[in-house]
Amino acid sequence: MMHKDVVSDSALVRDYINGKELAIELLIKRHQQRLYSFIYSKVQNRDTTEDNFVGLEMKTEAELPILAIVNSDVLNWENKISHPWMAHITFPYHGEKNNGMPNSNMYNILNKIEEKVDELLLDKDGFLNIGRVTGDNEKVLFLACKDFNKPALVLNKIREAYPKVEMNIDIFKDKYWRSLERFNSKN
Repeated sequence: MMHKDVVSDSALVRDYINGKELAIELLIKRHQQRLYSFIYSKVQNRDTTEDNFVGLEMKTEAELPILAIVNSDVLNWENKISHPWMAHITFPYHGEKNNGMPNSNMYNILNKIEEKVDELLLDKDGFLNIGRVTGDNEKVLFLACKDFNKPALVLNKIREAYPKVEMNIDIFKDKYWRSLERFNSKN
């Protein structure tokens, strides 16, 4: 019978302190479920209604306007790991006649869709609206999510409700929110 030696948690902590990066990875993997449960118990009902949103104006290389609105409080939130899934919803449109911005009809439709997303994917249920970027012939919504199943189902239903609007849905694991680093004021 083969016997595996199990390294104790204290030995792994000591190894990590002594510079062995792999030790912390093993420790996290060993206690991952308990860590997630603890973090979830502390942050399960993040409410963004009182958060600060920042408007940013930028220009493309072709000098076309880009407008971004981001939740600066959530971007600097310490408990990002509790929402490890990112949903980027992209709406391409023809804004060539408006310097890359949507015309008023498309603007209204995109706002209705965004309101529907906010209505169906609530903060209290684990879905944080991080912000949006509009310009260069597309609008992109950014959501942080506790899981990927519900946003996939909800966003597909919304896409079906607006068949004339192109809607690209990208849901991926990003537990440290690296896909949003360009918006972080600390960078």
